[in-house]
Amino acid sequence: LGIPYDFGIDMWSVGCTIYELYTGKIMFSGKTNNQMLKFFMDLKGKMPNKLIRKGTFKEQHFDSNCNFLYHEVDKVTER
Repeated sequence: LGIPYDFGIDMWSVGCTIYELYTGKIMFSGKTNNQMLKFFMDLKGKMPNKLIRKGTFKEQHFDSNCNFLYHEVDKVTER
């Protein structure tokens, strides 16, 4: 979303790394940022509006009411 990094993202990264080492699977295997956000929200639920509004790239993934805009990847062209 283009939000500055802080301690929280480091803890999230450690958790994802431990999961992947333990299971041998990639936690969120999306091909685009939009698809990764969808997988994340499928698991954790909708992001808080306050967090979305802080994002530099929020317009690419959310509408003005902070509703997620999913852009499905075409299976043939992979775009």
